[in-house]
Amino acid sequence: MTRSIVALVGLAACGPKIDPGPIPAERAAAPVRTVVVPVPDAPDLYLAAIVAAGSSWDAVGAEGTAQLTASALVDAGAGERGADAVRDALFPAGNTFEVVVGREWTSLRLRCHRDDAAVCTALFLDALIRPRFDEADVLRLRDQQLQRLTDGLTTDE
Repeated sequence: MTRSIVALVGLAACGPKIDPGPIPAERAAAPVRTVVVPVPDAPDLYLAAIVAAGSSWDAVGAEGTAQLTASALVDAGAGERGADAVRDALFPAGNTFEVVVGREWTSLRLRCHRDDAAVCTALFLDALIRPRFDEADVLRLRDQQLQRLTDGLTTDE
């Protein structure tokens, strides 16, 4: 019985992916909720935004689009700053800017020291509202992701 269940799950995973189509308009137009949790004595500031669009919304044949888009928000510059300027603004205090892409959501996260709150907040808002998506940076990120994928497959025993 257990073997037949495992076999059915395995066969279902090998089947063709069904294109989910575009994100439903009512879901995309849902208002943004803001949650503020003040911690007066904390040395760090944590900013996070969660978008209801993850890898399950990638079109068939264009898998990885959500990851590439999210990576470009963080690593391809934002607003008036290019990718190098964003890294230079975050680096001195050890601030971290990252994305996590799930199946149904994408999370943009920034941790910075409270002394850098003004710069970090500006960078975070620019990444959300005014991403640059410079072609050279997006191609660089795509090549990095392809290399990670292929190297991961060839080096994993």
